[in-house]
Amino acid sequence: MNRYVLLFLLLMIAVPQLVKHFATPEQEWTRFMPGYAQFDDQGRDGRADFQDAIRDASDNGKQVMMILGGHWCHWCRSLNSTFNENPELARKLAARYVVLHMYVGDGGRNDEFLTRLPRAPGVPWIYVFDGQGRLVRQIDSNEMVGNSGSYDPQRIEAVL
Repeated sequence: MNRYVLLFLLLMIAVPQLVKHFATPEQEWTRFMPGYAQFDDQGRDGRADFQDAIRDASDNGKQVMMILGGHWCHWCRSLNSTFNENPELARKLAARYVVLHMYVGDGGRNDEFLTRLPRAPGVPWIYVFDGQGRLVRQIDSNEMVGNSGSYDPQRIEAVL
């Protein structure tokens, strides 16, 4: 019996430490990408992240896909989950774009930086930039919603 108690106590200590080393579900598809690609990181400096993403895109012959949103937004979490649940779609996205998640919401840390862009009417909203930082296009995430009322991987692929 004492062995089981000891094992239980060890698991109670070890499991929380191990969990820290694994990505949360929201970060699963971006876990091997730079910090600026992580979903809902409120503490990041959007201006610096944008410059880093543009540099990486230029170095790798890609475009930057900036996804505006935050944890408070159901549709933002849903879009992120769609990429988590469709790894092939996430791979295609990563092959073409440098992904930059830009937190918007309370706190407004990135508000000043975002004033240089056309106003996003809602979130998630997607801006696409070339490797020199020029805005190429904007994508309304509603274009990626299927008849079921949720994000449709085929529509996402067609839009992107």
